[in-house]
Amino acid sequence: MKKVIVKTDLIKRALAKLGAAVNNKTLPALENIYCNVEGGTIQMTTCDTEMMIKYSIIAVSEENCEFYLRYHLFKSIIGLCKEESVEFEPLKASVKIKCGKDVYTLKFNSKLEEFPKLSKAPSEHEVAFDSRYVEMLLAATESVAKQESDSISRVCLNINYTGVDIVGTDGYILYKYNLPTELSVTTTLLLSQRMVKVLEGLEQVVIKWDENKFSFSNSEVLIVINRPEFKYPNYLGIIPDSEPNLKISRTLLTETFKKLNIYQHKTATLQLSNSSIKATLEDKGTGDKVNAEAECDYSGQVPEISLNASDVLRLLHQTTCEELRLSVMAYNRAVVVRGEDPNYLALIIPTFGK
Repeated sequence: MKKVIVKTDLIKRALAKLGAAVNNKTLPALENIYCNVEGGTIQMTTCDTEMMIKYSIIAVSEENCEFYLRYHLFKSIIGLCKEESVEFEPLKASVKIKCGKDVYTLKFNSKLEEFPKLSKAPSEHEVAFDSRYVEMLLAATESVAKQESDSISRVCLNINYTGVDIVGTDGYILYKYNLPTELSVTTTLLLSQRMVKVLEGLEQVVIKWDENKFSFSNSEVLIVINRPEFKYPNYLGIIPDSEPNLKISRTLLTETFKKLNIYQHKTATLQLSNSSIKATLEDKGTGDKVNAEAECDYSGQVPEISLNASDVLRLLHQTTCEELRLSVMAYNRAVVVRGEDPNYLALIIPTFGK
């Protein structure tokens, strides 16, 4: 009798990653976790049309075997399991799952051979990253478009000879963080928000790529992603050369814009003087109005500019820089935001009635 015993906490860690590649809209097989037990390890794999995730866990088993687990149902079962270990018994058309005295029998909803042929990691180029890259990728997701339809719904990971640019934009704000390092290869990788989420918590990551796909891996998890057909915008071409002319603390600016963000209408008018920002927002639907003021140091020539309060708060949430230096060049030109960290840069587009 084939039996496989796995620690419950290890399964929970795997499920947190595997769910990002579960697809219940195409093939029934893609609703499943494909499990392959071999050599004291269970490899749990999910995949959809863009991404494959393979998570390796130590297991106790006397025989090699393979079986399916329907992801959502299995996740519910594991969430209820209070035992230290879970026992699997693969059968011909189902698998028995034992948690203490509780036994669940999960029927296979498709044949094992219907699961797509598993992607191998590319091996043409390779770069090792640490957790700093993951942190910046997560920060960049806050500025991407929400619909996964084109390039601005993706985070850009631009690997070049002098370092790595991590960029996110939705056309209203732009976040860019540069991690300087000497590299001998170049490429541009585009990641959706769910792809970046899979990387959260990983300390060391190896990135490999070729012209068709790229992968992230460590000792536990392998993520293989097909390259999208679309290209990322030329973000460097929209960053203007400018000198900062407005200094203000991030904490103070955040507090000010939280007061402006409580209404449905989001466009705030900012009157700029040498020592202060006077912000006004009027809700056109109700006639409600708020005035807020913040101290600053301003030496520019633009007396007034309009910004979207929600966009400003998203931008401020992406950085830990406390002393911000802004470049306000014209009422209709992008405001450039910098901080004490020389690798950080952001943009926000002025708005009119947004």
